[in-house]
Amino acid sequence: MNFLNILKDNEKIYLKTKTFKKNEIILNEGDILNKMCFVLSGSISISTFTILNNEYNIRLLKENDSFGEFLIFSDKPYSLGTITALKETTIAFINKNDLIKIMQENEQFLLFFLNKMNNDALMLENRIKVLAQKSIKERILFYIKERSDSSNIIYITSKKDLAEYINIPRPSLSRELINLKDEGIIDFGRHYIKILKK
Repeated sequence: MNFLNILKDNEKIYLKTKTFKKNEIILNEGDILNKMCFVLSGSISISTFTILNNEYNIRLLKENDSFGEFLIFSDKPYSLGTITALKETTIAFINKNDLIKIMQENEQFLLFFLNKMNNDALMLENRIKVLAQKSIKERILFYIKERSDSSNIIYITSKKDLAEYINIPRPSLSRELINLKDEGIIDFGRHYIKILKK
C-alpha cells in the first residue's frame, strides 16, 4: 500500500480530481502550487527554459507519482516549471489543511510522506552530482555507476529521456555511448546499458 491508497481509503479526506487533455498546461511556471498532487493516470512533464530560451526538462512523472509536496510547506510555493500533460491525464489534489489533518490522525501516512520526501531529496542530490560532472563521458559513467546493481545492467525508458536527465544533446549522448562501447566499457541497446568493464 502507498500513501495515495491511504488517502483514498480515508473517508474524512476528499481528493479532488481533474482530467487534462494531451498537451494541456496543468500549471504555468511561477503559479502558486499550494496542493499536493498525484498522477492517477497518464503522464506529465515539468519543464523550464534556460536564459537562452532552451527548454529543459526537470522531471517526467507517470501514474502514482506525485508533485507539490516540497512546495506545499514552503514560504515560496511557486511552481518551478510549467507542468504539461503528455497525454490525457487525471490528477488528484489534496489541499494543505487536509494533508496536515491526515498526518495528525494517521501515523502510517506521515511515515510514508516523510519517506517519500527523503527519497526525493536523495534523488535530487544524485542528479546534482550527475550534472556536476564536467564532461559528457563523466556524466554518462557517473549515471551508470550510481544505478548499476549486481547484474551490471541498467534499464532506460529512452535515450531521449536519458539525455534530458543528464542535460546533454541527444546526438552527443549517442556518440559517447558508441565511443564507450568501442572502448569495451559498455554495451547498450534501445532500453538498456550493460557494464562490461568497471
